[in-house]
Amino acid sequence: MDEYVLGQAWVELRNATELPSEELAERVLALCLSHDRQQLIKGFCKVLPAIKDEGMCHFVKATEAISDPYIRHQVLIHLCSILLEDGRPIPKELRLYGAEHLRGNRVEPKVSTGKTLMRDAALVQAVSWVAETKGLNPTRNDATEAESVCDIVCVAYNQNYKPTISLDVVLRAWKHRSSYAPF
Repeated sequence: MDEYVLGQAWVELRNATELPSEELAERVLALCLSHDRQQLIKGFCKVLPAIKDEGMCHFVKATEAISDPYIRHQVLIHLCSILLEDGRPIPKELRLYGAEHLRGNRVEPKVSTGKTLMRDAALVQAVSWVAETKGLNPTRNDATEAESVCDIVCVAYNQNYKPTISLDVVLRAWKHRSSYAPF
């Protein structure tokens, strides 16, 4: 997939509120798990100069879709540096992120090679995205609710990836979601 198309796919997915929950989960998982780190970093960074100032805050929000903390950090810092160099307006969240990094308060995440880290981060991203887009609860009360977003994401993952996972894997990833928070 061309780098520009990859970046554009994230932006389009952010606006795909009409998709059924299952399909939305599948698409988020597919984008999170289908590319290596350097390809993602290059893809996002290649798109940056073409984004107009008024669309920049949407691009920063789309960056939340990057499940790997190392990639997300590289893209955000690169984005911040491009906007600074060009004298362009910088969205507040990105301005704060860049300032923390420059002060040394935000350490560059370590590169992890663990497949479960990428998988779990993708699961968290899918749960978060579907819950926000569809207004559904990420988890459920077994006594009162039949299905949650974690259930939907587990089914979507198992239909598309091997080895399959249990609902407990998705719930555990969701429980530790703060490990994957971008800001």
